[in-house]
Amino acid sequence: MLNNKLNWILLTLLVLIAIGFYALWHWGQSSSIGAPKFSFFETAQPQQNAKKKSAGLPEALHDEMPKTPEDMNPPQLLSYGEFGSVHEQRPAKGVVRLYRLGNGEHLLRMEQFSIVRGPGLHVYLTARPGVRQADIVLEDFIDLGELRAQSGELNYLIPADIDLSGYRGVVVFTPFFNDIYATASITATP
Repeated sequence: MLNNKLNWILLTLLVLIAIGFYALWHWGQSSSIGAPKFSFFETAQPQQNAKKKSAGLPEALHDEMPKTPEDMNPPQLLSYGEFGSVHEQRPAKGVVRLYRLGNGEHLLRMEQFSIVRGPGLHVYLTARPGVRQADIVLEDFIDLGELRAQSGELNYLIPADIDLSGYRGVVVFTPFFNDIYATASITATP
């Protein structure tokens, strides 16, 4: 009788260990690159009460600096800044530049950019420079789209019909947690 009870206990422990290993393996697989992502922003976007101007933004954004024909004006640097971390636990760094292209469109370029991974991170242009409070970000912002990489050179094309004159900051923001991961004040070039 005791031997039979011991066998059941060992079998139960073995099954629980197998389930634990499977759960850890599955968790590691779902966090790797290329895994399907849940984007809370897509479901929460209609409910947010922000002054947003993202309706005219194109779906496909370019990864390379657009090439201009010779008869067009070269890109003009309008403003620049440096990213800084908002929290010690989530370091971020990089340079951000805002260009006006020869066709009137704008290009926000993030260079030598590096940030930790977060849920559904987006790049926002904000009216207030160096903002560190989420409620202030949500007062007036332009959503440039989802952050497409944690590091490297990233480009966000902005249509010519969007007025950028009142925007002095760039933030990497997660609507999922309503939190800022990185911020940059952009200064107009002389």
